[in-house]
Amino acid sequence: MGRNQALFFSFMGVALLLGISFSISLRNGWLVLLFSLAALLWIGFGFAMKARARRTLKK
Repeated sequence: MGRNQALFFSFMGVALLLGISFSISLRNGWLVLLFSLAALLWIGFGFAMKARARRTLKK
């Protein structure tokens, strides 16, 4: 995974976590749930991409 791609994934992850905190401040449970699910999927997808890139480099 390149530096720019890793930076993009990390900034998007932080933006989603900020969305969770903003939703909590609005006391909107549905938005909290939506941002939490999106953050979990996004961060998991980033880890999967990183693992795939490492496996590709090993070969």
